[in-house]
Amino acid sequence: MITSFFDRSRTVHFFIPIIYLFILVFFQNYTLEWIDSTTSLFMFQLSIAGSLFLSLLLSSFIITKNKLTEKNNYPIVAFIVFVTALFPKIFFVDIILANLFVLLGIRRTISLKSGKDELKKLLDSSLWITFGAVLFPPLILFLLVVLLAAFLHSFVNIRTIGIIIIGSTAALFASYLIEISIFDFIAFPEFIKEFLNESIFIYNGQYNLIFSTPGRIVLLLIMMLGLVVYFITYGNKSIENTKTFSIILLIFLIAFAISGFNLPEDTFICFLFPFLVLASKIMETISYKWTLDIAVILLIIINIIYFK
Repeated sequence: MITSFFDRSRTVHFFIPIIYLFILVFFQNYTLEWIDSTTSLFMFQLSIAGSLFLSLLLSSFIITKNKLTEKNNYPIVAFIVFVTALFPKIFFVDIILANLFVLLGIRRTISLKSGKDELKKLLDSSLWITFGAVLFPPLILFLLVVLLAAFLHSFVNIRTIGIIIIGSTAALFASYLIEISIFDFIAFPEFIKEFLNESIFIYNGQYNLIFSTPGRIVLLLIMMLGLVVYFITYGNKSIENTKTFSIILLIFLIAFAISGFNLPEDTFICFLFPFLVLASKIMETISYKWTLDIAVILLIIINIIYFK
């Protein structure tokens, strides 16, 4: 019944995650030192809910625009399961916003397959990803996705690499100007040094896998199964599909690499886009939709049990 309801793309479907996010976010107990009033708590909750919903809209747009799945709203079902596993340990709105910037970069990166405005898309994608990395430096690794896409679509040369460097540098300089206009002055070399330190030195610590609950472990297994299903049903159908599959695989691997190096558990949000794509493809592939209904309900129940 659940999956049958979402098997066609309808605008009304997006009201369901709005209500679900409202329940998850506004009924969570936050004990944070910097929240000292009801108004501050409401604005904090609203920013989390709004950022997550925008992430869903953008991810759904990327999936639909690039025909990564069939025309349906299964990504909404996947999103509901995903955000339930994301909570309750979510405290850093900047990581969600950073991932939103990365999604903007991924949107431009995947669209390189059209063969139009390649340089502009490379510039835009490097700009957006670097903006996201300024908010959360480890996300700079997603520039590898831009390089891979440029390589797969035969755009790698001195000119394109220069465009990527220019885009990243422009984003860093714009971020620097914003920072010194709002906060205390800091020399640009010092700003770059701090950014690189936070981007690189964080990987010197011990790797701690964030799949720490049964719900998150199941989501990891779904993504691993989804990679196999996606390659069989989509990735090996044509050379272009194989290229797209390679990009999605790299996004998943980077999210996996980022998520465990003594970082906040909010980094689980980096799995949002690959999970929506891969879980949706699994839902499309299974013939007996009633089994999906049971699986979705069980996943939500498992996550709610660990929702404290």
